[in-house]
Amino acid sequence: MLSSPDGLMLEVGAAEADITPHNVSRTWLAGFGINRRARGVLEPLRASALFLRAGERRVALLALDLLGIARPWVEQIRAAAHLAPDMPLLCACTHTHAGPDTLGLWGRGVLGVPLLSGVDPRYREDLVRSAAGALASAVTSAAPATLRMASFEVPETWTRNERRGGARADTAVAVACDAESGGRIATWLCHASHPETLWSGNRLLSPDFPGAFRARTQELAGGVALYTNGALGAMLTPNVPADASDDARRSYARDLGRTLAELAQTALAAERPARPDVLLCRTTEVALVNHNWRFSLLQALGLCETPVEGGCVRAPVHYLRLGDLELLSAPGEVAPELGARIRERLSARHRMLLGLCGEEVGYILEPAMYDDPEYAHEAATSLGRPTADALLAGYDALLEKRVR
Repeated sequence: MLSSPDGLMLEVGAAEADITPHNVSRTWLAGFGINRRARGVLEPLRASALFLRAGERRVALLALDLLGIARPWVEQIRAAAHLAPDMPLLCACTHTHAGPDTLGLWGRGVLGVPLLSGVDPRYREDLVRSAAGALASAVTSAAPATLRMASFEVPETWTRNERRGGARADTAVAVACDAESGGRIATWLCHASHPETLWSGNRLLSPDFPGAFRARTQELAGGVALYTNGALGAMLTPNVPADASDDARRSYARDLGRTLAELAQTALAAERPARPDVLLCRTTEVALVNHNWRFSLLQALGLCETPVEGGCVRAPVHYLRLGDLELLSAPGEVAPELGARIRERLSARHRMLLGLCGEEVGYILEPAMYDDPEYAHEAATSLGRPTADALLAGYDALLEKRVR
């Protein structure tokens, strides 16, 4: 029996596609440092798509096993999937550090400085085609569905904050979409931790622990599994010992992913299925002023594709209301302290921050962190101190308009 029989007639579709590079020898790995050429495939990379429709309102979510992508890539995927111009697309990356360079920052270089983009144009074409195919399949497969939603705590032993005195973000949010005719359509989890378990010595393509989460989720519930990341910046990372062997790191990634899947399914099983009473998504742009000379240099070298107008990156942010879930998206890696402030702006039972969505502008820190040497790395790979306040102002503008 549905707990809210008078809710919206919701339709949900889901699909996935393989986005593993076909030509490993042409692939530079993203994250850690330059000159990391891939040598093989540990696990396939995935694009996972979820489509929601209630009457005339439609929303699409796309999760990609990539470190991040610039906005032009998102627009190419949208166009290739033939999405309606007014349909919101929340395109988020898992932030795996064992995926291909899709930002152009980790190709060939010297003394730690990239000189040539690490993006393979052929891979970009393949990615756009495969991700768009997953989105299109999700749309065409939509069927009447109910939802279960759960928020739960992930044991703090699984993730640590590398920064002295840094906060945590252990609350995960899970959404299960079940066909009214029976069977799981999709399970979506948002959790906060860098998928970098395999670390810098790894040369094999892998989704890291999100891959193990998806595999275990599909064993337990079926359907398509989606993983997205929350406020992982500054600096939440899997709690694997620094001196762990390659085998130990692979085991940790597998165990972390499986644990997340089992915790999510246990939490979801305690919830009753329901039709949501509202589906609403609003999008706006925020102008993020660039105060980082490194970013300007990468732009001048043609290595960074993020559009800059008048010294600003115009990044999309989204507000989603789906029944008892409220979500705000961020175009980068939000510090957990700032993530907590963002989530406080929401009032629903389940509150989600969707990171690395629509653009990747680097770390997004609390302003005071720029004065703390503990965050020197993050400050050097961010647009600058005003970013947080600009985002918060954008969120407030979106939230002022939230109506059913």
